[in-house]
Amino acid sequence: MTQNIKNELLRQAYKRLNIANVYLHETTTSIDKEFIPHIYAAEEKLNFQYRHDVSERQRMELASDNDEITYLWRFFAKVGARFVALKDDGDDVKAEIVATFIGEYQQTDLESFNEEALDIFGKENVLYHVWPYWREYLQNMCARMKLPEVTLPMLIMQSKTNNK
Repeated sequence: MTQNIKNELLRQAYKRLNIANVYLHETTTSIDKEFIPHIYAAEEKLNFQYRHDVSERQRMELASDNDEITYLWRFFAKVGARFVALKDDGDDVKAEIVATFIGEYQQTDLESFNEEALDIFGKENVLYHVWPYWREYLQNMCARMKLPEVTLPMLIMQSKTNNK
């Protein structure tokens, strides 16, 4: 797919979807039983790793009091971070924080949606909206778990579009 086609599909999605909500849906945290973060974190060479992906989406049909139908799109953004001690025989995960955030978007019309436009929107735009929530959550959990303070890097979007 050319960049121009991708940009046009993304523009179509921008015109038809309005952000409604971003919220935490699911989370897990863990610390290795032999690792005491506030004691050993300074002694061990810990490597910080993170990941992110928009894994699925669903369309909800909502009816208002006057029976008007609207569509709500829910995108599931899975994010994670871990602290790893690098060993000669492989990575030794000392702590991990994983979360799924939902980005909800109200569709402005009832027309059917191009699947490719939704895929591109999910990969390029949903993470952009989720990222500040994930950053705050990760920093908060690191403090609560006595893990080293981290700051996620800026999220750089892959496609360059003129959002008019």
